[in-house]
Amino acid sequence: MDITGFNLSSCGFSINYKHHPHITLLYSDNCPFCRKIKPEWNKLEENYKSKYIFDLIDCDYEQERAMKYDYRALPTIFVDDIKNPPIKKEGYMDYTELEALLKKDTTPVENDYKITVLLSKTCPYCIKFIPVLEDFKKTYSIPIEEVYCNNEPDKCSKIRGVPTTKIYNGDNELDSKGGFMNLDNLISYVNLHIEDLDKYIISSKLLKNNKKDLNIYINPKCPYCIKFEPIWNKFKEVNKVKLPYTYSERRAGDLEEVYCNADRAYEELGWVAELKIEDMCRDSMNFIRRKSIL
Repeated sequence: MDITGFNLSSCGFSINYKHHPHITLLYSDNCPFCRKIKPEWNKLEENYKSKYIFDLIDCDYEQERAMKYDYRALPTIFVDDIKNPPIKKEGYMDYTELEALLKKDTTPVENDYKITVLLSKTCPYCIKFIPVLEDFKKTYSIPIEEVYCNNEPDKCSKIRGVPTTKIYNGDNELDSKGGFMNLDNLISYVNLHIEDLDKYIISSKLLKNNKKDLNIYINPKCPYCIKFEPIWNKFKEVNKVKLPYTYSERRAGDLEEVYCNADRAYEELGWVAELKIEDMCRDSMNFIRRKSIL
């Protein structure tokens, strides 16, 4: 069977197979939920191996392969059935839920975005998060559903903690993130997964600090800055993001010149760069998304 290379997408992956859809499980033997899902996974593989390519990645021993995927927790499953957008699911699932991933029509309604936030009335970070959500509602027209785990425990059975924010396009879950976020961080996180977020703005009164998160200052008199500008533009092109930059004078404390020479890495370690600028830009953005720098 002819298998081609990897091409990461907004879901963290998009594996181009010529003939067969693909399902991947990222796991670790040190994870109790991973050990619990393994028998269900094996049963699924036995029943669907003629229709899907099954790929099992042990994140403890196959870190290089695992890093090609955008995941925050284990176990995580990715499904690429070629015809529909990729699916990403975190947490334990029984056989029935796993099978439903393969049978479900996941084609989302275009631009049918919504956000679900799982909360608890007794969690101090959730209580602190609620005013942030109210400010987001005043700023953007994207609907937010607040689910209280005290009242609806079934909806919270597969998350690691509260608050947890989930972003959807139709019924397709684009991403989930745990923990408290201030308004700027919430906007930046949502902006990673929702295209043209600005068109959903209702009021810009609360946006005064948000545009400062990712900004670069380019000195037009600096030859190294001018050399860097094409890389910055390539970063935006590869990751399909809008990042502002400003032409300005060199600031106090900025290094005048910076050099990077990989000769020593080759001499001592035999290391040679094999990837392209596009790969670097894509991996950098993947790191930002996984580590929630934005």
